[in-house]
Amino acid sequence: MPTLDLWFDAEAGMFHYVQPFLSKLVWKGGAVGVRLRLEPASDVASLKELAWAYNLARQLVKGMSSESLAWPIDLLDYWLREPRKLGQVRPYSLDAANNPIQGIETYQTQVLAADVQPAD
Repeated sequence: MPTLDLWFDAEAGMFHYVQPFLSKLVWKGGAVGVRLRLEPASDVASLKELAWAYNLARQLVKGMSSESLAWPIDLLDYWLREPRKLGQVRPYSLDAANNPIQGIETYQTQVLAADVQPAD
């Protein structure tokens, strides 16, 4: 799924803003990383609703040629215009020890564990 990593150089006085994304118990300011990940709907009811909505939208343009630029062309086209219907964006905390703010030459994109939970 698409992701976007955001890094902030936060001061100690900003603790109340960055607290859900801290990777250490002791923090005195510095790099804070957040990964935003677009995740698909995970329950059957949401997927059925998506399929029904896409089917209704597609029926209106099914017989038109591709030159008509009718929407939606396919499921991806539908999702790009209606992203909330397929899933949601969830934030994940990144390890501040490996950040591009202090060491862009050595920075490695972080891999999240399969069982990681999103931040509140």
